[in-house]
Order: sequence, then C-alpha cells, then structure tokens
Amino acid sequence: MFSIKWLSISFIIFIVLICNACAPKVSINTNSTNDCGSISQNTTYYQNEGAKAEANGQINKAIYYYTLAVEDSPCFAKGFFDLAYLLYTIGKKDEAIENYSKYIEINPNNTQAYNNRGFI
Repeated sequence: MFSIKWLSISFIIFIVLICNACAPKVSINTNSTNDCGSISQNTTYYQNEGAKAEANGQINKAIYYYTLAVEDSPCFAKGFFDLAYLLYTIGKKDEAIENYSKYIEINPNNTQAYNNRGFI
C-alpha cells in the first residue's frame, strides 16, 4: 500500500515537473542594437559604487550608479537586477518590472528574476 507521505511526495514532484514545463521561455534577441561585448572598467566602477551606496543606505545614489552601469554596458545583467530591486523598494514598480524584464532577456535561466518580477 502507498502511504500518504509517498503520495504527497509524488504529487509535489508532479507539480514541479508541470511548472518547469510551463515556465516562460525567453530567448535573447540576437537582433538587438545593444552592444553585448565585454563589461568595461567604467561599468565595474559604477557597479561597485552602487553597491557601496546601497550598503550605506544611500538608495538614490545607488540607483544613479546602477543606471550608469547598465547605460555603459547594456548587457550587464547584474546591473539590471540590482537596479530593479532598488526601484521596487522605493515604489517604482513599473520601472522595476522593466529592469527585471531586461535582466531576463540577457539571463533567461535565472528563476529569481521571474519570481521577483511576478511578485511585483
């Protein structure tokens, strides 16, 4: 006889398989006008300054630097993710969704970005 525990585990596995099959499939637009080359030293500087500002509670300053990072390197996924998170924390939900979407275009396999965007 099957135990209830076995049925529960089987049900959870079934749901996980169904959810994975139905997860949105997003591919990077290869016709994009973005320059997806290497990340510049400026981008690294902007990202580091943004992280320092965020750690010090200077959210607007962090947003400023993260914005510079993604403008300098339009394929810098981490910059979009960090920017989206901070925009959400200050109530700019539409901008946060837009930045999570840009992150997902670059890095479609990160489920956390889908979760964060869906939560908003």
